[in-house]
Amino acid sequence: MATSRTQVGLRRRGPRLNADRPQRATRGLVRAVALAAPLLLASACGLTDEEQQRFSLHQKNSQEFYNQGSYQQAVQQAEMALAFDEDAVGMRLMRGFCLTKLGEARKDLGMLDQAVEILEDLLGDDAADYRVWLGAGQAHLARAMAGEDAIGRIEWRLGSDYLDEAGRELETEALESERRARERHLERAEHCLRRVLDFELQGDNAYALIELALVLNVQGERDREALEFSLRAVEQLVQANELANDTLQGKLELSPTLAMGLEKRIQDNLVKERVLRDTIAHLHYRLGDDAAAIDALDALERRQLIQAAHYEFRATLHERRGDLDQAVRDLESYLRLRSRTVQYDEVAAETFDRIDRLVARGAQPSGGR
Repeated sequence: MATSRTQVGLRRRGPRLNADRPQRATRGLVRAVALAAPLLLASACGLTDEEQQRFSLHQKNSQEFYNQGSYQQAVQQAEMALAFDEDAVGMRLMRGFCLTKLGEARKDLGMLDQAVEILEDLLGDDAADYRVWLGAGQAHLARAMAGEDAIGRIEWRLGSDYLDEAGRELETEALESERRARERHLERAEHCLRRVLDFELQGDNAYALIELALVLNVQGERDREALEFSLRAVEQLVQANELANDTLQGKLELSPTLAMGLEKRIQDNLVKERVLRDTIAHLHYRLGDDAAAIDALDALERRQLIQAAHYEFRATLHERRGDLDQAVRDLESYLRLRSRTVQYDEVAAETFDRIDRLVARGAQPSGGR
């Protein structure tokens, strides 16, 4: 599948190779609840009692499907609600959110353009709901990243020997147009996401921080800013998951739907945390701080989020710093993890040769200790 937005932190990087915690946690819970709060912002006006009941049912269904990650069903229910009241802000917002999720997954430029249009229309002069700004920022970023994939496809076609002069001219125009659109969407995404952080109680909104870190990382030459927002986002994600776990394991009686929603949010946050910590490691590397990059990768291991490529990257960093024993151990872990998912490992021989060279320089394989 084409590169997703959550993978964007992996694009421009290096070689392959508290005392106030309770108070801050409470504020984090307020933010988490606010983000997950139903988008049922107002009842439809001018409807009969029967129509109002059907409208409310579709709203409720849409919210529940969205919380479960069933975005196709959520948008269908939102559209059924809008058939009763086309001005229902909550369902228009829901539709924009869902189209962003679906368009991102499918790399559907038309669907993402539609999401951007819906959410920009809701912004108006100055929307008072931070979720509208957040949704718009996410939609613009998703559209920019899908545009990046489109740019790659156009560049591939331009490399073909079968294009005639007219075809090459059309493809070149399309390439320049998509590049300009990508920059516009990134700029607009940054503006919207920074606006979210200006709202009261949203200064540490994890979702806005994550998306803003990705925007800055993609734009390039903004590594220090991207690192700042990534670090803040990781802190908020960890706190949010701690609170969600406490809720699930506490004495509160939760409905099955709410429990499923919390479990899904925890898993989604862990995926985001892995990408952010990976991004943090590579940002430190690009900024010339190998020790901090290793610390970020160590945190991935402690959180049980580490993957094969992280071991290979950490091995490279340890080798650069002269810790050859640790480099060998990481390369051995790299091979073990790859063997679980790769039937034919084309890089295994190269990695074994690399280990042999490190041993020749004095490193000790872990099996030989």
